[in-house]
Parts: sequence; C-alpha cells; structure tokens
Amino acid sequence: MIPFKEILCNRKIYSISQDKDNNIIDDDLGLSSYQDRIIYIRSVPFSEDEIQTLIHEYSHIYLWEEGKIKLERNEEMVNLMTNMIYRFIADNPEIIKFIMEKNYDQHKKDSSQI
Repeated sequence: MIPFKEILCNRKIYSISQDKDNNIIDDDLGLSSYQDRIIYIRSVPFSEDEIQTLIHEYSHIYLWEEGKIKLERNEEMVNLMTNMIYRFIADNPEIIKFIMEKNYDQHKKDSSQI
C-alpha cells in the first residue's frame, strides 16, 4: 500500500486513493480522474508494480496538465516515460538526494523571506 495520500503535479494537488475493493479500476492497476484530481491505485501489498503504477498515472496527469492530450492518450509514450522515470530514480539515489537537499534549501530560503 502506498503510504502517501497526495501528489503534486504542476502546483495542483491530486489525491491518491487505494481501491481496496477493486471496484473502480476494472482490470487496470491504476486510473486517473483529471476533473476530480484523484489517482486510483489498485490496493496490493506494497511492491515495485504499485510505485510504477503511481508514476504511470502521474505521467498521464503531467501530460494532461501540460495540454498534451494526444500524448496523454498514447499508452506507449506513457509507459516509456514511466520506465524512464522509475529507472532514473532507482538507479541514481545520490542524484535524487542531491535534488531533494537543494529543493529543501531553496524552500527554506523562500520561507524565511515571508
């Protein structure tokens, strides 16, 4: 089960809903509702598939928010983006840590000016 309740995409908050009864998702592992700003994830024991599904749905949302509707509907493109993002994160934890530290430092700096 994903331990997060929300995800941010282009400064918009999307809720993450674990579909414990598997009523919403049919045969898919995930589904995004752009109008309701919800990502539905099939409830399964925490696994790599669950994280990849979250990244997959995030990719759909990102393309939708950017107005790239034709790309958003292209599952081959979304799958390619998902695999690329997942591999980048999994293969480069030191870069992710560096980015997080820089973002934290910038956020701290921005907050102190308020």
